[in-house]
Amino acid sequence: MVGSLKTGLFLLGLVDDLRHSDVYFLARISRGRTVRELCIAMVGGLTVTTWILWTVLGSNTMNVIHNNIIDMAAILKEHGLPRAIVESWATLPFSTFTMWIFLIVCFIATVTLVNACSYTLAMSTCKEATGYEEPPLWVRIGWSILVGIIGLILLALGGLKPLQTQLLPEVPLWPLSMSWLLLLFSKMQKRGW
Repeated sequence: MVGSLKTGLFLLGLVDDLRHSDVYFLARISRGRTVRELCIAMVGGLTVTTWILWTVLGSNTMNVIHNNIIDMAAILKEHGLPRAIVESWATLPFSTFTMWIFLIVCFIATVTLVNACSYTLAMSTCKEATGYEEPPLWVRIGWSILVGIIGLILLALGGLKPLQTQLLPEVPLWPLSMSWLLLLFSKMQKRGW
């Protein structure tokens, strides 16, 4: 129970931290789109891709377990979850090609995430960057390198465990976040949105 509570608190803190940077980044790259268009595109795109991935990969894993193609329980017990996932994907048609495509997509997603983080940090910390100007390239590169180094350090330390212990003290900030939302809604109401 305590482990699941810690994980839940970690995820709540992580979502709270990421929410602010996502808002800054999306506001900057929206290029004239309305909030409704952004929300529909994001929710629709995430929903469709999640459905496709769960349908293909989840159905394949259920088929592998049901037809005893591989002994998933033994692989989980002996090697752990990451190896079981790879073994499940190895049963897909064109498995080598599929795994390479998945690796490339993961790499692109990681680079995009680091780029979004460095852009948001550069916009937040650079006095020269206003709402209509880009931050200097050297600031973005510096933040990209720093974010990459932090990621490598976390991997070397054993994954997200150090990050989980760091984020737990931030959970008491939820009342402050709620007051920010109330302030936002009051400002929107004053402007007639």
